[in-house]
Amino acid sequence: MIALNEIDSRYFKIGIRSPDRDSVVRVDSILNGSISTSGVYFRYYEIKGKKYCHIINPLTGIESEGIRSVTVKANTGAVGDAYSTAIMLMNENEREAFLKMHKEITAYIQK
Repeated sequence: MIALNEIDSRYFKIGIRSPDRDSVVRVDSILNGSISTSGVYFRYYEIKGKKYCHIINPLTGIESEGIRSVTVKANTGAVGDAYSTAIMLMNENEREAFLKMHKEITAYIQK
């Protein structure tokens, strides 16, 4: 979601969906920027009754584990999309270090 409003400075309110159901778990406001979500609950494939996430770590070949979604609030859609996907693949220590280095973004993580 990209929001651009330079006319009247009103913020857009954006709901962040729960991975479990059709409900909103958080509402965020944005004036100019983007909110991007990567998650395991829409795009997946199923083999013998087991669901596998479409977000795969290119170094290990292993899918994202332990996180159901990451929503990133950023200045651009490209940054938000890239970071939300990357954060999905990080372990807890990597996520913590990454977010400390990137104060320009806000991340909401659903486990």
